[in-house]
Amino acid sequence: MVTFDTIFLSILAVFFLMGWHLGFLRNLIGPMSFGLCLLFAVINYDLNSNLLHSIAIAVLGTIILSFTINLTIMISRHTVSKKYRSYVFWGSRLLGGALSVLWRGTITAGLVLLIMTLPNDAFQLKDIQANIEGSKTYSHIQTYLVPRFPILQNTFTTLSVFSHPEQFTMVDDSPQYADFFNNPHVKDILSDPEIANDIRNNNIKNLITNKKIQALLKDQKSLKTIEQLSKEIYRRKVEETSQK
Repeated sequence: MVTFDTIFLSILAVFFLMGWHLGFLRNLIGPMSFGLCLLFAVINYDLNSNLLHSIAIAVLGTIILSFTINLTIMISRHTVSKKYRSYVFWGSRLLGGALSVLWRGTITAGLVLLIMTLPNDAFQLKDIQANIEGSKTYSHIQTYLVPRFPILQNTFTTLSVFSHPEQFTMVDDSPQYADFFNNPHVKDILSDPEIANDIRNNNIKNLITNKKIQALLKDQKSLKTIEQLSKEIYRRKVEETSQK
């Protein structure tokens, strides 16, 4: 077990205690708020194809709605006798702990994926990313979480490949490498100086909203090409690590 696995398990333990304290019903506020805001975010994405705005709707909407509901509950609790105000049935605490781990753990996993899309020279992340990549936690996130969200999977894989051009050298003899660079969408993106500048400056906001990136994310053939290249890079990294 690497350091990141220990840290992640410790964070999940804290989430369980938070859920135990609040109980099941109060822990439902966050996921329910997110579910509602996610619906509006998906509708916005279908209408406008603007991933950044859709993410903002989902994230900010969840925060605002959750805060409003929690504030309302906090105010209404003052009408309850102090003797019963903080009482929560143990079964509700147990379910609340489990839900808190699932809900907040998923959010934390999303932040981990975001860290892995950043260039490794940004904020001196090279050692941190290497530790994360070698962890069982990251392996489980990629296996069980990412595939459940196609938009997340496609965006994460695409940004990961384009943000780490130094990885291309380890697969330049593979058919996946040739397919990637022969793809018309990829050629168009790599020949764009504005996108190249955004990649160098780690400007994820501009990359996500760029029309050429958006066009690639909608093309299943291009996404398949990127996915295959990403898998080949990952496979060779594992081989390289095991030989050390």
